[in-house]
Formats: sequence, structure tokens, C-alpha cells
Amino acid sequence: MVKHDFNVTTHWSGGRESVGDLNGDVLTEQISIPAGLGGNGTGTNPDELLVSAAASCYIISLAAVLERAGFESIEIEQFSSGTALFENAKFKMDTITHYP
Repeated sequence: MVKHDFNVTTHWSGGRESVGDLNGDVLTEQISIPAGLGGNGTGTNPDELLVSAAASCYIISLAAVLERAGFESIEIEQFSSGTALFENAKFKMDTITHYP
């Protein structure tokens, strides 16, 4: 069994219109609430990061399956879309759909 820890440090100071920082082993990004939801709109946001993580897992898994099946020169382009809903005074990610 292989075990790997993924460490991310975040920092936030201020209210809804502020900008925070996210730092991982490779990823460094500013984070904020999207402008369309009343925030600053700088950098990325949790919903975009969630869709990006799901899209990355999907395309990497698909490439690994194709490689194990004997395919060579694998090249995949994918579009992923996440839909967030606001209901009952709460935001939630409703769907994430991948289109390879």
C-alpha cells in the first residue's frame, strides 16, 4: 500500500469581499468568493477547485485505463461542468459532468 499526504495551507483575513491565499506542494493560488456571488472574484474559489479536482481524477483515471488496455499515444481533451445550487439558505454542488 502506498500512502501519500497532500498538505494545503490557506489564509484568509477579512470578510466576503476579501482575497485569501492557498498554498500546496505545487499549487499556489489566490482564493475568493466569485463576483457573481457577491465576492471579490479574484483567483479561484472552492467550487472551481472542486470541479477541477473531479476533472483531474476523471481524466487521469481514463488515461490509465486506456494505457492498461494497450493504447499508445493517448491524448484526451475534456470539458467539465459543475452546477452549484443555492437552496434553503445553503450552497451545494449539485452535479459535476465530464465530457471527454
